[in-house]
Amino acid sequence: MENKIIYLQNDIKLVNLKEDDGKMFLEGYAAHFDKVNLNSQIVNAKSFDTYFTLLNENKIGKAIMNWEHDRDKQIGAIDNITTDDEGLFIEAHLNTDIPFVSDWLVPNIKANDLTGLSTEGYVYGGIDGIVMNDDGSYYVKDFILYAVALTTNPADVEARFSLANAVQEWKLQTAPKSKWYLL
Repeated sequence: MENKIIYLQNDIKLVNLKEDDGKMFLEGYAAHFDKVNLNSQIVNAKSFDTYFTLLNENKIGKAIMNWEHDRDKQIGAIDNITTDDEGLFIEAHLNTDIPFVSDWLVPNIKANDLTGLSTEGYVYGGIDGIVMNDDGSYYVKDFILYAVALTTNPADVEARFSLANAVQEWKLQTAPKSKWYLL
């Protein structure tokens, strides 16, 4: 397959389109830290500590990838999930052998018409797992992630993905914040 370079805007990365073995690979931030989203929620790196602890102890499974928060529409899986100073970063794949994925999602992703991600889970500890702020927003202390949804309208408006660079020998180097290029 010929590699294609796709330039996307905002915090999206320049990518090498990689489709292999019935999968399309993507990566991006599913949540940004210390920013109020459209649901008045705020998360930071510590918000996911309990999730990573439970995951590493094999007490919970990996998060899945679904369409628009519909648990009946699993469209792929999360291959890797990490945090950095910016947010919760995922590497995932979509199963292109699912007709809905190959016939509708993939063409819209390739056209850059669909790039939103949204976290899905529950607050660990119930009401004790959140802290209300005076402005009506609330900080989530412990969030247990069970899915990342591919969505048209994420609550975190900066939670976007790009098609992943799955070729290990290529290196990405940052240029200005919204531009990436291959060396």
